[in-house]
Amino acid sequence: MFDPKQEVPSVDLCQRLEELGLPQDGDGWYWVRELRGYRYKWRLYLFVNYPYAVQQYRVRALTTRELEEYFHKLRNARVSVEFYHEGNDPYVRVRVLKDGAKIIEVSEEYSTGKLPNVLARVLIRLVEDGHVRLSSQQSQ
Repeated sequence: MFDPKQEVPSVDLCQRLEELGLPQDGDGWYWVRELRGYRYKWRLYLFVNYPYAVQQYRVRALTTRELEEYFHKLRNARVSVEFYHEGNDPYVRVRVLKDGAKIIEVSEEYSTGKLPNVLARVLIRLVEDGHVRLSSQQSQ
């Protein structure tokens, strides 16, 4: 069965992407902060033409495919995602090469649902280092 929580980054990573300028409009998955009993909890919702939550209580949650689209905005760049094992532990490595030179490499232990978090961390580093812009402006 499809579990959208396995296809989008954690709330914390989505909030960081928002701080860096990720547009918060349009159709797609959103983390929504809701009051449940006496506590606030984040729940994942799919919005299609539906302005459900007040802006400060929702955060856009990009899917793995949507995250990968930002990598394609890099000019003269190549992105590789590699899965490998060290002993019994599975790992994922994401490399971004631009004009033949490595500009970023992230390797970490991989578990189910972890790829969106890894891709989000790579995207955050690319934005922080000035290689990608999350707004509608053109990438460098």
